[in-house]
This record gives sequence, C-alpha cells and structure tokens, in this order.
Amino acid sequence: MDEIDMTIIMYLLGNSRTSYQEIADRLNMSANSIHKRVKNLVNLEIIKKFITNIHRPYNNVVMYGSSKTKNIDAAFQKLGNNEKIYNVTQASNNFFILHANIATLKDLDPLVSFVRQTGEIDEPTIGLDSMRNSIKGKYFFSWESGTHNKIEDQENFSNSKLIYAIINSIRENSRKTISEIANEVGTSTKTVRRRLNQLNEKNYLHYSIDFVPDKSGDIISYIILKLNPNTNIGKEQLIAKLRKQFGQKILFPWIFSNLPNEILLCIWTQSMQQLQEIEKFASQMSNIIDSAKVIIGYQGENFYSLRDKFLDEKIKEFSE
Repeated sequence: MDEIDMTIIMYLLGNSRTSYQEIADRLNMSANSIHKRVKNLVNLEIIKKFITNIHRPYNNVVMYGSSKTKNIDAAFQKLGNNEKIYNVTQASNNFFILHANIATLKDLDPLVSFVRQTGEIDEPTIGLDSMRNSIKGKYFFSWESGTHNKIEDQENFSNSKLIYAIINSIRENSRKTISEIANEVGTSTKTVRRRLNQLNEKNYLHYSIDFVPDKSGDIISYIILKLNPNTNIGKEQLIAKLRKQFGQKILFPWIFSNLPNEILLCIWTQSMQQLQEIEKFASQMSNIIDSAKVIIGYQGENFYSLRDKFLDEKIKEFSE
C-alpha cells in the first residue's frame, strides 16, 4: 500500500458508501483510478468487506497489556468470543489490544476480570474512549458524531420491518446501490432513499469496512505515549503535530477520559526505518512526552459482538 491507498481506506472506514467520485475529487484523481485501487485492495483481502453497523449507546473501552499465556492463538480466539469484545489485536511481546463495548460502567469489572483470567493479562490498561467525542471520528473520518439513541425513541416509524430489511440488505455490502437494495427488499427506490436518508440524518447507521492490514505486508504498529503531566500542549495539538510531520502514517489515535496522560496511536509504515523515525521524533519531544513504547502488530480480527447481536435480534423480530 502507499499513502493514497491508506487515505482511501480511511475515507471508507469513516463512510464506506462515500462515492469514488467524491474521494477522487478530494485527492485530485479520477474516479476510475480510485475504483481500481479499491478493487486491488479487495483482491488482496486488505478490505475484507464493506459493512453497515448500527450506532448504539455503548461505552467504548480499549484494554491492552502483555499476556503470560503459552498459547497465544487460543487466548486470541477465547478473548474474541466474549460478546462485549469486538476486536482483538495481537502484537509483539505477547501484547494484546482489545476493543469492547459495554452498556454501563457496571459491566466493566466483570469484563476486566474476564480479560485478566482468559488473556492472562495481570494488569491491563483500561481506557474509556467515547466514540461520540473521539477525535478519531472528528478529524480522521468523514462522518460526524450525533445522537446514538434508538430510532424508535426518536420517531414513530410506521414501517420498522422495512427499515430493518434495508439494513439487513446492506449489512455485508454497504456499497449496494439504491436500486439493488430496492429490488432485494421489494420496494421502490424512492422509498429506500427516503428511509436511508432518515437513518443517516439521525446518525443511526455507520458504514465502514472490515480492514485487514495484516494482508498488506506493511507494518502496523502501536505507540503508547506517556505524556508529561506538566505539558501545556493538549492531546489534540500533539496528534495534529504528529500528523503534520508524518501525514497518513498516523492512523488512529485513542484518547481516554480516565487516562489524562496517555495516548494510544496506531501507526502505518512501509518499513522499520519509517517507524524508527516516528519513535525518534516522539522521544525528542521530552518536554511533552515522557515515554513512547512501540509494539509491532501481528494480527487483528473483528468478532461478533453486542451490536451484531442487537441487529440479529431486530431482524428476527421484524421478519417473524
């Protein structure tokens, strides 16, 4: 992959229904060139599929730490089998990074206990990351966070069965055309467009991709930044500074409401030399950053989670 590929991926992670023409206009390229690049990413299985998720009012939790397990593959799968955990990443030195959703903070303690026991991670770092306020959404994605309540609570939709039929149609292929969706659910294109517009206006749906960077041969790393508590520079300013220096190589930042002096960064580089340059740059900012710990990503996978379960239950409810 090159920086153009990664920029395309970032647009699609934020909204996988973004037209190729819109991406092309932003990158000053032709739509055909964008389409060819996306097709190549799909053929390489870097983009596994285009997906549609439902925004739900969950707390996003990121947990990470080193595991003492002797069977890393078994622990990887067992961790992913917990319905609250939707992504597991395994990195160097038996390091796990876990992304989970919890309905309330009361669910956090049993989840942490599960991670400690199943992943054999004695002291996992636990970060509370609200997607509604995350700078990941604000600065890196093309969608803006909005309300996350159920659509039934916001408006009395008289045809919920049709709504969930439409969502189910694009669940595994968010790039289906309006005509394809209409033919599949047995209604008019006008109705499908109106319903999708209603859902999108209420930010009920998030169109994304199942991104598998392991397939690229490039290096996906994570840097844990411990910030100087006396620094006057905010986290957003620091991330902006890093992105200005290294561009698209700074993929995802996670900032946590309960960890005021810590940032987790996901980094994409094409060589170890590029990664070392980022690490060196961070280490030289001693007035801002106390330490920068680099972990090399080995494998990552998305798992069936609470959001999927909710959607399955809704589809089943309205199909009976």
